[in-house]
Formats: sequence, structure tokens, C-alpha cells
Amino acid sequence: MEVSTEMETISEAGLNYYSHRVPKRTTYNNLVLKRGFVVEDSAMRDWVEQTLQSGISVGNKIKPKNILVTLFDPATVLEPLKTWNFVNAYPVKWSLGALNSMESAITVENIEFAYSYWKFA
Repeated sequence: MEVSTEMETISEAGLNYYSHRVPKRTTYNNLVLKRGFVVEDSAMRDWVEQTLQSGISVGNKIKPKNILVTLFDPATVLEPLKTWNFVNAYPVKWSLGALNSMESAITVENIEFAYSYWKFA
């Protein structure tokens, strides 16, 4: 998660000591979720697959959804510490970690989402 504000520098005629810096717009980087690869179908997997494989063409529309992400207390694992709501999110990238037949490691699935903004839930 990353959020930043673009800044514009305005120089005032005759004022050489400093420039005015004013905010322009806020930008949000994509949300990247990582998890161990799951073989079973799910509503999220169906949504990701439908969005990424259908593409934007006549009759195919991206269906944005809100995504809630909760950070749990590692000591109790049951108590949420913070929850974020990512508004108007939709998948933009899916990838699977390297497959190595010589190792018995967990394969990691990465799903990247674009969204309008986030807020604390």
C-alpha cells in the first residue's frame, strides 16, 4: 500500500529565496495480495479470471468491487488490528511464483488490483 500527493512548484516573480509548493492530486499504487496457491475455485478467482481473460471489448465490462483487507494481531490471530476498504477495485495482474519440481516449496499466487482510493473501515 502506498499513497502520495503530487506537488507543483510555483516560482513567484522577484522572489528568489524559495518557491511555493502546492498539492495537486493524490495517487495510489496498486494493491498486491500474495497467498499460497489455492487449487479450489472461489468467487474471487472467478472474478479475477473473468476480468483479466475477457479484456475490455464490446459487451465486456470491468466490474469493480470493494475489497476489505484486515491486519490481524500476530499474537492472537483472531483480533483485527486494522481494516482497510479499497474502493472500486478491479484486478489488473495475476501471477504465479516459480514452479520447481526439485523443491517442495509453496507456490505463491500474486493478484494485483487497481482501485480509486482506500479508507479505514
